[in-house]
Amino acid sequence: VVITAGSDEKCEHAKGLGADHVINYKTTDFVEYMKAHNLSANAIVDPVSGRYLNKNAKVAAMDCQIVMLAFLDSRFAEVDFARLLQKRISFHASTLRNRSIAFKRALRDAFVARFYDDIANQKYDFNIYKIMPWQQASEAHAIL
Repeated sequence: VVITAGSDEKCEHAKGLGADHVINYKTTDFVEYMKAHNLSANAIVDPVSGRYLNKNAKVAAMDCQIVMLAFLDSRFAEVDFARLLQKRISFHASTLRNRSIAFKRALRDAFVARFYDDIANQKYDFNIYKIMPWQQASEAHAIL
């Protein structure tokens, strides 16, 4: 498991959770790191998109799956389609923003039905960094 994070503290935290490789993207280019360590990605979860699309393709293994969750960098990108085709990269884009309220409620209800008892009985360690009052939502978002 290779993760990228924006601080050494977050990288160390991910390492403690079991990540095999951690890359501070503010100080290290993840493409160069992965090349230097002879790594490639079978699956990539990307909330950045934009300019990262071609970078992701560079580190992708053959038949890599890339899941795009957002476009924090940009909604547009120039794409090297030859590389995508050469590696048979598959893309999946997902968002809940354009889903209906009914869909979101059904998804919530299915989640609750499947996981509520285990969550209530503390079967999972959610590894919560910090609990903050809702009045500090802006600060909480900045931490994320």
